[in-house]
Amino acid sequence: MKVKLNGLEYETNEKTTLKIFLSEKLKSLDKIVVEHNYNIIDKKDLEKIILNDDDIIEVLKFVGGG
Repeated sequence: MKVKLNGLEYETNEKTTLKIFLSEKLKSLDKIVVEHNYNIIDKKDLEKIILNDDDIIEVLKFVGGG
């Protein structure tokens, strides 16, 4: 099954949760905002969402600096 993360296409297994997928692709789930199929997702709901073929995921990371 294919999903897009920040514009890049990835293969993943069926019944993979959004949390598991992001944990495999990102170093940390801290200080991020996740959009799944154009909806902002609360972090506590990441493990409730099962990915489907052609899902679109966008992740924004917050970084400090000045």
